[in-house]
Amino acid sequence: MKLALWAAAVIGLLYALHRTALWMERRGWIFYKETKASSSAMSNAFMQVQAMFEPAAEYVVERRRTDEVEETDAGDPPTPLGGSTGS
Repeated sequence: MKLALWAAAVIGLLYALHRTALWMERRGWIFYKETKASSSAMSNAFMQVQAMFEPAAEYVVERRRTDEVEETDAGDPPTPLGGSTGS
């Protein structure tokens, strides 16, 4: 009888944790069941962790950051809203 009560308590606790995790996912705090993290976000997170333990990985992280800046700053002026180049 005592074992059955413990089993019921554990099942109830697990269900409460499951419902809490679903609620947290709806609020956007965690990825649990319905939404999955993007692979690029996960790879960037793992790269940061690896950079703490391996100094060579820090170079890769810094290189990615500079490449992203270079891609966003092409140097060309933005095109006008009309789409014509003016000649």
